[in-house]
Amino acid sequence: MGARTIAMGRAQAAARDLPSIFVNPANAATIDKFGAISMYTSPAEDLNYGLLAIDVPIKDGNMGTFGIAYLTSAVTGLQATSLDATGRAYPVSSFDFSSKLMALSYGKEVNPNLFSGVSLKFFSKNFDGVEGGSASGADVDLGLIFFPNDNLVLALSAQNILPSDWGNLSWGTGFKEDLPINLKMGGSYATKEEFQILADYDSLGAVHIGGEYWLKKNLALRCGAEAYLNGINFSLGVGVKHAGFSFDYAYYFDTNIFSNSTHYFSLGYELPYRSIELRPFMPAQGNEEAAFLD
Repeated sequence: MGARTIAMGRAQAAARDLPSIFVNPANAATIDKFGAISMYTSPAEDLNYGLLAIDVPIKDGNMGTFGIAYLTSAVTGLQATSLDATGRAYPVSSFDFSSKLMALSYGKEVNPNLFSGVSLKFFSKNFDGVEGGSASGADVDLGLIFFPNDNLVLALSAQNILPSDWGNLSWGTGFKEDLPINLKMGGSYATKEEFQILADYDSLGAVHIGGEYWLKKNLALRCGAEAYLNGINFSLGVGVKHAGFSFDYAYYFDTNIFSNSTHYFSLGYELPYRSIELRPFMPAQGNEEAAFLD
């Protein structure tokens, strides 16, 4: 979901970064520093897409890592049409559409080679001005990341696993829209510290592959591709890190609908310390200052 993985063909199951908790919540377990990231793009004048995510590791991640991610998209000026007597379409009214997704994730190390995670997701969709045109719902994702050795990472996630009675979008008209289950398998292989290849396959029929090469400690080059039943799309990008800040750029090229090709920008920050340490608090006595007990 972030510009980094978009540049790598959206190969995210084993990406081990914050936005990838949308695809595999076990990615949260691999993060051991406080961080936040945002992304924005506007592929068209009336279309906006944004992301905000924060992670909170507890005790260097030894007690797990919590992640909160919020994804939103909006389209304005959509036209409702009807047909005249000759069968030609003419505009009747205009309306806006918005879609929001919030994921609350938790990931934890099971053992040094295995990480697990779970996400509770909340959805909402709204056709502004359309009667019964709003919907809300929830579902759950599960994920695993396995490290067979220092170079290879394997990942598995199951998205929207709740039965349709619980996991669905409930519209104002009373209609309940099922959320399809998606199984995603993937991994990454690092030939050296500076270079890695990532790949995903999901049960909806998409294949994602990408690579990342760090020219220097703070400069990365990326490229990727994703294949669907109706074609192959390509992407490329760069990443820069400095003093805890990160900037990622991706260009996504849609070979079927060129107008969908667009630029993505992400900005992130990672705090220099790694964890929250919870210590008992001693209230102040008299003129004494409050203190934490070691």
